[in-house]
Amino acid sequence: MNVEANQAGLRSLREAKGLSLSELARVAGVDKATVSMAERGLAVPMLTTNRRLAAAYGIRLGRLYELIAESQVEARADDGAGER
Repeated sequence: MNVEANQAGLRSLREAKGLSLSELARVAGVDKATVSMAERGLAVPMLTTNRRLAAAYGIRLGRLYELIAESQVEARADDGAGER
């Protein structure tokens, strides 16, 4: 996994707020696995979940979608890196 690139996204935002995955999930009222998968670019949560996450992160919903999209691009790039 490209840790440097991922730290520019959701994970660094969570860490900057001093929250663990469990704490963010609790504050947002969502499952811990949902937060983890979104951070790693493996899933795009449903709209209701994204609204809760955006509120917990303290960002606009549109910015959350930008960060999720960036994480997905990074995850795809990481998957292809070992196939060369």
